[in-house]
Amino acid sequence: MKNDSPTIADVASLLKRAGFTPSETELQALTGYLTLVMKWNKVMNLVGPYSWQDVLTILIIDSLHLNQFL
Repeated sequence: MKNDSPTIADVASLLKRAGFTPSETELQALTGYLTLVMKWNKVMNLVGPYSWQDVLTILIIDSLHLNQFL
């Protein structure tokens, strides 16, 4: 599963394991965002040496858990 381009199914699977069930629109937007982050990360090191899976689980899902407190 370690590749440069996330698929909607892969993103949905990781989110489901973390307890999130986003809509199809949200999945498309998040997958597009991850694709862009990984594309530009190769150019200017935006998020370190992470894979998109790491970016999703370490950076994004951690932030989503805080949503319940807002």
